Amino acid sequence: MGKNINKKIYLENDYYIKPSFYDLDPMGVVWHGNYIKFMEQAREAMLEIIDYNYDIMTAKGVMWPIVKLEVKYINSIKLNQKVRIHTALTEYLNGMKIEYTFYNEDNKIISRSSTLQMPIDSETRKGFLNSPKDFIERIERINN
Repeated sequence: MGKNINKKIYLENDYYIKPSFYDLDPMGVVWHGNYIKFMEQAREAMLEIIDYNYDIMTAKGVMWPIVKLEVKYINSIKLNQKVRIHTALTEYLNGMKIEYTFYNEDNKIISRSSTLQMPIDSETRKGFLNSPKDFIERIERINN
């Protein structure tokens, strides 16, 4: 995690959420587990940029389970608060590493998070040594 100083970003996007009552815990703030749900939504939106959604992954016989998840909670998210989630793909050749930064309306950081996903064959459940060629080509197409 940490700051993206001198780190190459291959794909990025901003995704906005506005939590509802059912996202809260008994303390009146967004329950910590819902951050993972919001990260998933932001990741899906970012991958749509390269037309690489779950239907396409499934059709190609690839699954991307999360093998590492880090979340640093800095501030709380409250009911109906507008939050921007900035997603940044920082690794794609040997897995998919995405960093997430949650910002409030004043552009102050709420959370810094990251996920690492590794590609596996959906039938055999065995991992690939490298990311699938199709995925790599989609990333490189927008970076060249």
